[in-house]
Amino acid sequence: MNGIVGTAFESAAIDGVSGAEAWARRIGGAWQKSIDAIFETGRLIAEAKAALPHGEFEDLVDAKLPFSGSTARRLMMIARDDKLTNRAHAHVLPASWATLYELTKLDTETFERRIAEGSIRPDMQRREVQTGGARSIMASREQPKGSLDYFPTPPFATRALMNDVLPHLRIDPQEMGVVAEPCCGEGHMSGVLQEYGLDVRASDIADYSKDGRYPPGWVGQGDYLASDEAVDWTIFNPPFGDVTLAFVLHALEKSRRGVSVFVRQQWLEGIERYETIFRDRPPTLYAQFAERVPLVAGKWDPISSTATAYCWLVWVKDVAPQPPFWIPPGRKLAYRRDDDVARFTTHPVIGFQPVLAPFATSEKTDAIIRAAYGAEVIDFEACIVRLAREAGVEASKLHIRRRASRLGLGDRDRQREAVRLANAARAEP
Repeated sequence: MNGIVGTAFESAAIDGVSGAEAWARRIGGAWQKSIDAIFETGRLIAEAKAALPHGEFEDLVDAKLPFSGSTARRLMMIARDDKLTNRAHAHVLPASWATLYELTKLDTETFERRIAEGSIRPDMQRREVQTGGARSIMASREQPKGSLDYFPTPPFATRALMNDVLPHLRIDPQEMGVVAEPCCGEGHMSGVLQEYGLDVRASDIADYSKDGRYPPGWVGQGDYLASDEAVDWTIFNPPFGDVTLAFVLHALEKSRRGVSVFVRQQWLEGIERYETIFRDRPPTLYAQFAERVPLVAGKWDPISSTATAYCWLVWVKDVAPQPPFWIPPGRKLAYRRDDDVARFTTHPVIGFQPVLAPFATSEKTDAIIRAAYGAEVIDFEACIVRLAREAGVEASKLHIRRRASRLGLGDRDRQREAVRLANAARAEP
């Protein structure tokens, strides 16, 4: 047998393991180590079956193991399957005993063919064994290798971030400064962010422009992971798969104030993510949608449905983790706009352009804005009056904030003030 050699038989002989209690400890320990111990667990169960009297083995399975008898039988079948224990296949096998069991049902010819075509993968799910590797949006957003992995975020999900999640953290969207959206696709998220007056810098590794039109906030095509540009905030729906972790880490490094990531709830699982991010840098807020957020490959479908749960993870610099927050149900309806279908079913998305009077910048206007931002507290009303009186221009609060961002003034000690206010509010009886 050309298999993955374990240590169960050798260590059992050395340790002199005997008795159902001892076997239960060893098998339970193997089960708890990691999912990579599936084969060892199956082999240990088979060895225990051979070593224990008939009645003791049944008692072991029924009363002492951390799983059912049917699971024990399936684990033994996995450990005995030459296809699965072949060293050449180890790097493509899914780390799920339930999926591995389904793979034991394939004949060798079918198994080898699916290995060759790539439909047996580490992230495959049990039902894919029966469907020949076809994926379902219910289980995963990942597309075949080489695709753009494009699943637009429904508008209401981003509005929930702006209307529910960030206000819960006492974050004023108007004080967020420059916001990067590095996976913008056709602009389903960046278009919504523009509705809140944000200075959005949207980009993507692919060019989603069409007929001379660009996604809202478009600043250019490029590889986000190779970018050194720092921004105040990064808000995005990252590509799924192995690169998700890299995107989040890069965003945390390049964002001066905060990061908001829209991910599947399942993404919170995993040893690598725990050790790389969550253990030492837990999010400030985990915001779970109470209702489902349906994503569809390549488009926004306002009447689609899903069985996948999504959430927002928000990191705010210098703000300690908060208790979990649930985004109330009914947001899909509450945050629907009359122009959503016209805007978000267009390729690319039609951006949101607030109606603003012309604002002509000059050295004088910039000097006035710099002076306003130099104060301990920005008095926007006084700045508007001064711009009109001394520079002869009409300006709104949004005009001033946008120009301040362009001048690099938006990243002064605003976050420190937000931290102070948040801590003071929590300290109130």
